Amino acid sequence: MKSIYTLMLALLLTGSLVQAQTLERQVIGAAGGFGTAAGIQLSSTVGEAATTTLQSGAFILSQGFQQGDLFRVGIDDPGIRVSYQLYPNPTTGQIVLELEAATAVRLTLELTDMRGRAIALPEQSVMLTPRATLAWDLSHLAEGTYLITLRDPAGNAAQTLRFQKQ
Repeated sequence: MKSIYTLMLALLLTGSLVQAQTLERQVIGAAGGFGTAAGIQLSSTVGEAATTTLQSGAFILSQGFQQGDLFRVGIDDPGIRVSYQLYPNPTTGQIVLELEAATAVRLTLELTDMRGRAIALPEQSVMLTPRATLAWDLSHLAEGTYLITLRDPAGNAAQTLRFQKQ
């Protein structure tokens, strides 16, 4: 009887020392970041695998770790501060890109598919003083994921925007 009590006591003590596993959201990407300001959290990754987005009525299901809950994000570079809004995403035809800069800046725009092939855009560059709105008809493109790269005046990639063409 004494051994049963000893065994139960040992199990209780061991059970209180054992901790369960916990999962935390983590992404392994080529680059990215995480920041918090005024109670808003923003995370981004570059190099995440292509994802699929499905939509039915008001419901949107996105495959992948980073989910597009918020459309408003920005570039936080010492030389350039640009906010953008890209919609609708996914798109079946026209896509709109709204840009806003804290100071006047000229950006170069590049559209590529996931294989890295360049696709011509009517506007290759835009001057933000402080806002610009661009719209393109992309109904001629095949279904898939595309990237719009914003480059600063020095030619450095300031931001890459991803959208899905259905």
